[in-house]
Amino acid sequence: MNKKTATLILGLILVGAFFLPYVSGNGASVSGFKLVFGKGGLFGMTKGMLTFLILLIPLGALAAIFLANDSSYNGFVVWMPLIGVGYLAVRLYLELDKIVDSLTVSRFISALGYGFWISLAASVLLLWNNSRDD
Repeated sequence: MNKKTATLILGLILVGAFFLPYVSGNGASVSGFKLVFGKGGLFGMTKGMLTFLILLIPLGALAAIFLANDSSYNGFVVWMPLIGVGYLAVRLYLELDKIVDSLTVSRFISALGYGFWISLAASVLLLWNNSRDD
């Protein structure tokens, strides 16, 4: 598979995964979209401008899709989803630590939904795909 096709597929996966559950537990699940734009917010996550760093995930994916044909685009575009996922992981851990008594890493990992894991894997693969020779 060539670099352009892989970029397109990974970008589409990232955009789609943003609407899948990022946090799940007790029968409820919240997508990345609802974390940013959800009514009432989850754990107060919709407060503050830094919440919009989570939007780096789909925006970086869309930018990578649209710039896949251009071989001279800035490499920062492929870092955007990974920065968004990293920020989201830290922010979720800090917010869950306030709510859950004695939050451990294993409990935190079990609270993360499959949308988060798909986004993490796809953002790392997008970064790796950009670094390889075609």
